[in-house]
Amino acid sequence: MYKAYDKAAIQSVIDEYRLSDIQSESEVRSKFIVRLSEVLGYSSQFRGEEFPVYGYGGREPLRAKDADFIFFNDKSFGSYRENTQKNKAWVREHSLLVIEAKKPGEMPEDLGQAQFYTMWTKAVAYIETDGEDFKGYFVNPISSDLEVITAKVDELPNKPEIWNFSYENVLSLKQKGCSIKSLDSRIIVMEDNACQVITEDSELDIPEETLSYIRNCMGKNAEALTNVQMVSRFLNTTDSLLQNDMRYDIPPYMIDIPRHIYKAKLYVDNMI
Repeated sequence: MYKAYDKAAIQSVIDEYRLSDIQSESEVRSKFIVRLSEVLGYSSQFRGEEFPVYGYGGREPLRAKDADFIFFNDKSFGSYRENTQKNKAWVREHSLLVIEAKKPGEMPEDLGQAQFYTMWTKAVAYIETDGEDFKGYFVNPISSDLEVITAKVDELPNKPEIWNFSYENVLSLKQKGCSIKSLDSRIIVMEDNACQVITEDSELDIPEETLSYIRNCMGKNAEALTNVQMVSRFLNTTDSLLQNDMRYDIPPYMIDIPRHIYKAKLYVDNMI
């Protein structure tokens, strides 16, 4: 059962925040985000601050960038800050919510920074705020991210959709591991209202010609795998390659997968 939306608690956060003349990003973090996250149910022991995020540009590793806040479902995140495969896997398994702060008046139109942190940590959702404006999204791995809230900070007490970012709700989504389709004012509604975990080949409703195509694409990597294992590895590998935004050395089957849309103009004269 989800904790009920608490308008009074949100209003209390805003009222106390407005007692200060906020001048810096650090004040937005300490006087607004920290208190708001606690009202949403995130214990301080699950709050990672200035947490390093490691990504790739093509095949080249990028310099670590520190996310203002990443909230986890386990308090031992401090042991997983170094750039190792084991640590990054742990972060992806336990990350819930990314919150990025900005200096008042410097709210970006594009939330690319928060999206970057969310993509590489596999968090469920992200929020960005400069203490004046507030934007929050849930990640949709197969389509555009779902905009949950865009509002002025002072409007938040009258925006029950903010409760979609509560610890209980985000944790539930993380545990279910489903794509988000739609939402109401209180909780996220999962596609088909359920998730099915497939473990047996008999449960895998995929045409044989598709399985054959996947098997050919994977080559030796499909040997000795069940159909479920093969499809799982194929999807995970494809997702990883797409998120790395590789330009070179992509497998042939990915050549026709659209990865970007570019606006262009075509000039035609009498010679063409």
